[in-house]
Amino acid sequence: MVFHVRTIQRDDFRRRTCSAVSYPDTTPTRSADQLEHAPTQDVLAIRMNPETKQRSLDAPRWGLIPNWAKDPKIAYKTINARVETVDTAPSYCQAFMKRRCLIPADSFYEWKKVVGGKIPYAIGMKDDSPFVFAGLWEGWKDPATDDWLRTCTIITGEPNEFVRQIHTACQ
Repeated sequence: MVFHVRTIQRDDFRRRTCSAVSYPDTTPTRSADQLEHAPTQDVLAIRMNPETKQRSLDAPRWGLIPNWAKDPKIAYKTINARVETVDTAPSYCQAFMKRRCLIPADSFYEWKKVVGGKIPYAIGMKDDSPFVFAGLWEGWKDPATDDWLRTCTIITGEPNEFVRQIHTACQ
């Protein structure tokens, strides 16, 4: 993969994209053309639908809630699953075995710590073409309402040499 980096100016940051495909969302906090996604918002995912046995494009909420969880607040801690432990971590191991997905994007953000704050960098393909993240999805039934919620996580690993120059965890 050939990536490129764009420094995002603060006034331009809200207009940059993180997801390759938009979908209508008419909730009061989002407009239908919003492409940038933050944890706990719905994102697009390509998954194998267990009922139809066909691939489907769905919009699970970003932040995996394991099916055994009693409280949806765990989703704030499960937006990313480390590749080194995804097959053994209790929050992810069931989904890793049976519920994998692809999450399309055209870029992602990394934040570089600097004196006085952080600078966002949008990282994407040099030709701006879309790519996918490996992910997991899960169905969770809210015990208070009996409503089902689909959630997902992105599988992450150590940053490559290119991203390591920016990635704050490595500084």
